[in-house]
Amino acid sequence: MSSTFNNYDRLRNSWTKMHIRCTDKNYHAYNRYGGRGIAVCERWKDFNTFRADMEATWYPGATLDRINNDGNYEPANCRWLPKGQNSRSLAWTPDVMLEMLRLSNQGLPQRIIAEQYNTVQSTVSQLIAIARKGPPWETLTR
Repeated sequence: MSSTFNNYDRLRNSWTKMHIRCTDKNYHAYNRYGGRGIAVCERWKDFNTFRADMEATWYPGATLDRINNDGNYEPANCRWLPKGQNSRSLAWTPDVMLEMLRLSNQGLPQRIIAEQYNTVQSTVSQLIAIARKGPPWETLTR
């Protein structure tokens, strides 16, 4: 398998995940994307135009990041960052910890929750433990 084929598959995977986050109401984190109005721009509904816009700046290990977390998936608002970096500037708020606890209680494996939040499983485990203890909470920095 050539690296070009692998890169194509990785771009396609990012494109697919972007659409799922915004359109699939059964997706476990839909409420953080489509459920709060985040959408994919018309141009990126076609994989080939997404690829044309984003392939040149993609690199192995990169994840798609929205610069403005409240903005849509569109060329002016997206970039590639190393996995985990796109969430580092945020804080682990009580709402995030409670959402992780809810997902865990629904049977979602912690490794999947960690992938969703661009962190590691041990962090998710610690945050779920904090959420189980209940308030008072402090916002934790990542």
